[in-house]
Amino acid sequence: MQNNKIGNILALDIGDARIGIAIGHTIARLPHPLGVIPAQPISDAIVAIRYTITAQQEVISIVIGTPLNENGEQTAQAKKIEAFVSTLKKDISLPIVYVDESFSSVDADAYIAQHKLSTKHNDSIAACMVLQRYFDMQENAYV
Repeated sequence: MQNNKIGNILALDIGDARIGIAIGHTIARLPHPLGVIPAQPISDAIVAIRYTITAQQEVISIVIGTPLNENGEQTAQAKKIEAFVSTLKKDISLPIVYVDESFSSVDADAYIAQHKLSTKHNDSIAACMVLQRYFDMQENAYV
């Protein structure tokens, strides 16, 4: 799972209604939220993701949060995410990595409360949590 390339990683927290987007550079490893886009219709969501990739410089891969159950197996939501990503892959040729996003929304809510942030949705913060997990996995791969 090691990634030796240098550039930006885009993270997506895909939900039924919204997709949270975050970005972070492989050197700084500091995710920051980019925003939230509607998940439906899928064609519009993919256009928005493609635009985000184009607007950001040097995006080298995409990290997708996928929830797993306590046994490490895919949940029903994970299967929906997989179907969305299958459609996304038809339009975007960047490498895609899945990261367990279990409890990322809970972690995002706690972060928002702790830092007294005023945000309508936690989705982009949850995407930051997913990206941080990816960076942590990369760091642990070097140990």
